[in-house]
Amino acid sequence: MSPYGDSLNYAGIYNTTRDMTKKWQPQNAARLFAQLDAIYDKYDQDALSRWQVYPDTDTVLARLSDFGFHLGVVSNIGAGATIAVLEKFFFEKYFSITISRNDVSYLKPSPEGLILAIQNLGMDPDKVLFVGDSLKDVVAAKKAAISSCFLSCGECRITGESADMATFQISSLSGLFDILTQ
Repeated sequence: MSPYGDSLNYAGIYNTTRDMTKKWQPQNAARLFAQLDAIYDKYDQDALSRWQVYPDTDTVLARLSDFGFHLGVVSNIGAGATIAVLEKFFFEKYFSITISRNDVSYLKPSPEGLILAIQNLGMDPDKVLFVGDSLKDVVAAKKAAISSCFLSCGECRITGESADMATFQISSLSGLFDILTQ
């Protein structure tokens, strides 16, 4: 079994390829990842055409922003699709930082993107809550030693995943207010 899970998926293939190319000449590995990124970018653009936001997303993001929370995005998709989705739904104004596949060597469940975001925001990890809709998100948060909140109405509906190891679980983004006001 791979350290990235037992199924071949977007992140698992990427991370396994990164491991396999560690001993390659850097320029050869870079050339392969340029090709892999181009393939992933096409997949991301196709997926972008189907993505929908959770019904309460704009309201929740606006309230969190109004309350002074620092918000960031850490995504396994590429920068182009990450920016496009934020612009498509007019969410870019809420986020102080965006970390995409293009900013890290390893994708979630690696904690690399979360650690990078925390460092760039100058945040105390004890004050960070990472909200995600997949088991990879929860595992990445655990590896980064930060609290996690599993959004059970997301990707897990398709994959059947559950994330009992998450610090918190919610079924809609509005559930964040109960957690953050404790």
